[in-house]
Amino acid sequence: MYGIDIIITAGSTGFIARPEANGPFNRLRPGDKALGEYPVRRTDRDGHPVLVLNSDQIYRYIGNLIVGFDAAGRVVSVDPRSGPVATTQQAVDDVARLAGRPAAPPADVQRLFDELRRTPLISRLLRVVGETRTRLNGERADVRTRETNLGSMVADSVLWLGRTKVPATDLALANGGGIRGSIPAPQITGFTVATALAFDNPHMIAEITAAGLLAAMENAVSRVPASDGRFPQLAGAYLEFDPSKPGVSDRPTLTTPSRVKTLRVQRASGATDTVVENFALMGDPARRFTLATNEFLMGGGDGYQALKAALEAPDAKKVVVPEREQQTLIDYLDRVLGRRVDRPDPVTTPRVVRVGN
Repeated sequence: MYGIDIIITAGSTGFIARPEANGPFNRLRPGDKALGEYPVRRTDRDGHPVLVLNSDQIYRYIGNLIVGFDAAGRVVSVDPRSGPVATTQQAVDDVARLAGRPAAPPADVQRLFDELRRTPLISRLLRVVGETRTRLNGERADVRTRETNLGSMVADSVLWLGRTKVPATDLALANGGGIRGSIPAPQITGFTVATALAFDNPHMIAEITAAGLLAAMENAVSRVPASDGRFPQLAGAYLEFDPSKPGVSDRPTLTTPSRVKTLRVQRASGATDTVVENFALMGDPARRFTLATNEFLMGGGDGYQALKAALEAPDAKKVVVPEREQQTLIDYLDRVLGRRVDRPDPVTTPRVVRVGN
């Protein structure tokens, strides 16, 4: 690489910032952590400096880089004000104080925004659909490596919907990659739900054997400690896994666990069915469970070949659910939680637990 001074990336897991805030610059949202210093410094093949930077997803921050160049056009300095600016009211107020005047949008921008707010779609998305005492964590680096309060709530909503359609639904699976952002406290709006569940997939319900369920759960944790979209957020099940053991993915069935130490399913009947205990498959591998998940996973996405195989089995029992993820979560908030959420993060009683070294 040569002849390039600055590289701007997007879609990265996590983001970068300077360690100390300077007014609005590098003042992070509560709970956020930078994974590196802003900007990352590299050199090209000729030894000249190259700056690499990114920002967080879904306009949570605006990138800001101020540099100096020498007469040859090479980077010679980075201004200490460089760093992300959060899209929060506090950051707007900080910018206003720095500029010595109100940080108001131009009249044309305000007029366009007001017109958009009056449209049926935007009005619906601005509606408050619930309240939460704590931020519901949908950060990419978290939902792809561990259970979060938002992940478990999304899985709960899928299980609830599944049982309204098929009362025998035993468990539900949501993938961390399907959650694209957090829901800040205190108000939950249609916009924040739409941001968190941006793909808005429809749901599917199907039967899967114990051997197929084991293969699905092995796939779910096969990439840990790497951040990967297949990581499971579960309802109706308890999973323990050891990431020090070999990861096994993309298998239609398995009868010998690798990473999965414990897998228990709380069946719709209320009975607990132990599928794996101490790294051994228990009971009849052909016995069946009824699983609710999204259409993407049921089609084999993120390596879930076990779900695809269950769906395509000659004797498959399946139900396509027209309701999509966003409305399912909104309905769950309304009908089950009374529009009030009180879930800490990390969760106090996790369903997905890492064991071993």
